[in-house]
Amino acid sequence: MPELSSEAELPIPDAGSRVGTVLVRLIVENTRVAPGEIADDKRLREDLGLDSFDLVCLASAVEDEWNIRLADDEITGIATIEDLRAALSTRLSSSEVEPVAARPAAHRQG
Repeated sequence: MPELSSEAELPIPDAGSRVGTVLVRLIVENTRVAPGEIADDKRLREDLGLDSFDLVCLASAVEDEWNIRLADDEITGIATIEDLRAALSTRLSSSEVEPVAARPAAHRQG
């Protein structure tokens, strides 16, 4: 799995988006995808070669990062990185959820 030394090295699908930054980190940490391969139009299965196990790991990491639960139909409807980012952005905008890493240590689940 590729190692990342800082978020500054990540190719951000949406440069102004904290969601995009964290999402890229989660993809790299939970799959065999290198940071340079990540772009909004990349298809998770066909272009990036993710299998069912990779997708489950990625969905789990996303859920853990933002302390949310994604419905099965949400997950199965995601084909590209853009789809994933859009679904996540929509979900996060409908509630007051922030990445676990951004929360004070006292509020993190352990």
